[in-house]
Amino acid sequence: MSDLDLIAQIDKKIQQLPSEAAIQVNEYVDSLLQTYLKQSEMQLDSLDEWTKSLVGLIPENTQTEELLRQEHQDGLLRKYQ
Repeated sequence: MSDLDLIAQIDKKIQQLPSEAAIQVNEYVDSLLQTYLKQSEMQLDSLDEWTKSLVGLIPENTQTEELLRQEHQDGLLRKYQ
């Protein structure tokens, strides 16, 4: 069941409630959805920071690989000279 299906089912049940109860339930569901959205945004922000930190490591890894490759080539040149 998708999130939209679940929301549609909840909305249908809310519509069947007496008007005073429906208002309170709507407010409660709205607060739950706001909490869910905030948590989702925080998770996305965390993922974004994690991704940026990984991307930040790539140049360093590339430089390290290049240095190791160069040292290996220099070692081979010295060995065969």
